[in-house]
Amino acid sequence: MLRGPRDPRDERTHIARKRAALIERERLASCMNATKWRELLLGEPLLPLAWVKWINDSELREAFDRPMLLGDAAWIEWLEFDPIETAWAGNLVGPRVVRDRTDEVLAALRAVSVPASMEGGRYRVWGYLRPGVAPEWVVPPVR
Repeated sequence: MLRGPRDPRDERTHIARKRAALIERERLASCMNATKWRELLLGEPLLPLAWVKWINDSELREAFDRPMLLGDAAWIEWLEFDPIETAWAGNLVGPRVVRDRTDEVLAALRAVSVPASMEGGRYRVWGYLRPGVAPEWVVPPVR
């Protein structure tokens, strides 16, 4: 039997089911939705991306591609923003602080009301929480 091209809707449904099964198996609690991710990633000011952790990956990844993050937001376990901008000053000196955007980043996170904690000097926005994870919120989740 000849088969035609695969319907993209079937692929999206398959991916959504796979994600739902992973969320259920890992017992993840959702903290964000597509609207909040869009407001966060496309809002002004553009926040300085740092690291992303996907629910289906054990590795941390550098976050730099906003359109990709937005398209795959349903898979984001957490996303970090680094409020300290640095520039490399050389091997002997190391990085130097160019700009501290801490107040600006925190104000933007609060304006969008996204669940965020401070982890290692970076603001972490939570897409999902794993069982036993209890962040110390700097921006509490909306109930």
